[in-house]
Amino acid sequence: MKSPHTMSGAIAFAALLLVPNARAEETLTLDAALQTALKGNPALVSAREAHNAATAKANQSYAGYLPQANASVGYSRATANSRPGSSNVATLIPGYQAPGETDENTGAYNAQVSVSQLIYDFGKTGGAYDAAHAEANATSSDAMLTAQAVVMNTTQAFFSVLANQESLQAAREAKRQMEQHLTLADGQVTAGVRPMIDVTRAKVDLANANLTLIRATNQLAIAKSTLNALMGLTADAPTYHVEKPQLSRGLPNVSMASAVTTALAQRPDYQALKLRKEALYGTVRTVRAGYFPALSAAGSLNYVATDFERQNIVHNWTVGATATWNFFSGFGTTHALDEVDARQRAMEAQLLSLEIQVRNDVETAYLALNEAHERLAPTEAALEASKETLALAEARYQAGAGSIVEVTDAQALFTQAQTNAIQADFDLQVARARLQKAMGEISVQEK
Repeated sequence: MKSPHTMSGAIAFAALLLVPNARAEETLTLDAALQTALKGNPALVSAREAHNAATAKANQSYAGYLPQANASVGYSRATANSRPGSSNVATLIPGYQAPGETDENTGAYNAQVSVSQLIYDFGKTGGAYDAAHAEANATSSDAMLTAQAVVMNTTQAFFSVLANQESLQAAREAKRQMEQHLTLADGQVTAGVRPMIDVTRAKVDLANANLTLIRATNQLAIAKSTLNALMGLTADAPTYHVEKPQLSRGLPNVSMASAVTTALAQRPDYQALKLRKEALYGTVRTVRAGYFPALSAAGSLNYVATDFERQNIVHNWTVGATATWNFFSGFGTTHALDEVDARQRAMEAQLLSLEIQVRNDVETAYLALNEAHERLAPTEAALEASKETLALAEARYQAGAGSIVEVTDAQALFTQAQTNAIQADFDLQVARARLQKAMGEISVQEK
C-alpha cells in the first residue's frame, strides 16, 4: 500500500510539473521538480514531524507552571469490626453504629477533588521550559537544513538529468554522423578512390557510437531514477523530459568574506548548534535547582456518604502548603552539574569545529563557482573550433584530399568538445547551488 506522502508526491508531480508537449513525454521544469520534492520527499516530511514533536514536548513543559487538578469518585463495601474502646473511621459516617465482630458490611460512596499549584522551585521548571523550547527551535533549524539539502540535491539531480539528456542527444547525432561517414566511405571505395580499410574503420566508429548511445541511454535512466527518488515519486512516475531553465551565467555579486559572514548568520546547522548550546543553560538551571527546596500549595474537598440522602453526606476539606527539599542526594546534583558543564565545553568545541567547516564549505564552493564560470569561454571556443574542424575534415575527405583517420579524429574532437560544454554548464549550475547552500541562502518556500 502506498503511503499518503508518496501518493501526495505523485499527485503534486502530476499537478505541478507538466507542460503539454507534442511527444508522449511531458516536460518537467526545475521549479516543478523543486516544489514536488518539497511536498513529497520523505526525509523532509520526517524532519518536519520531528519538529512538530519537539514543539509539542516543549509545550508540555509549560504544564509545570499551571495548577494540577484531580478528581476521583468511588464506591466500596466494608465491615466495621473493632475492639471495645477502639475507634474506626466508619463511625464517622452519620447513622452508623459499630456492631460486634460480624460480617455485616456497609456501602460507602466517596468523591474527592484536589488541586495543587507550584509556587516556587528556584528555576527547576523554568529551566526545563527554556531548554525544551530551545531544542524545539533547534529542530526547526534541522528541518530547514533538511529542506535546503533536498533542494540542493534535487537541483543537482535535475541538472544531471539535463546533462545526460543533452549527452544522449549528442550521442544520437554522433551515431547519425558515423552512419553518414560509413555511407561516404562505402561510396568512395566502390568508386575505387579509397581503400577498403576506410569502410572497416567507419564501421568500427559506428559500432563505438552505438556503444556510446547505449551508455548514454542508461545514464539518463539512472539520473531520472535519482531525481524521482528525491521528488518522493514511485516507480510508476510519469515519463518526462526536463526543460533547460533560463539561468544567469554570471557570478554572484558577493565577496568571499561576505559570503562567509552570511553563512555564519544563516546556516541552519550552525544555528541549530547554537540553540542546543542555549538549551544547556536551561538544563543548568534545572539541575542547580536540586540544591534548593520546592514550595507548593494544595487543597482538597472530600465527600463521603452511605447513600444519597442529604443528611448522610459528610464533607471535609484540606488546604496547606508544602516545602519539599532533598537536601542530600548523594552528591547527585553536584555530579549532574559537572556533566552539564562538560557538555557545554563539548558544545563550544563543536561550534568552533562547525564554524571552521562553514568557512571551508563557503570558500570551496566560491572557488568552484569561479572555476566553473571561467571554463565556459574556452569550452565554447573549443566547441566552435571542433565543429568547424569536423566540417573541414568531412569536406576534404569527400573531395579526396583527406583520410578517414582525419575525419575520425575530427569527430572525436567534436564529440569531446560537446561533452565538455555540457559538463561545463552542469558544473556551473551545481556550483551555484552549492554556494547558495553553503551560505544558507537556498529558498525552500512551497508554492
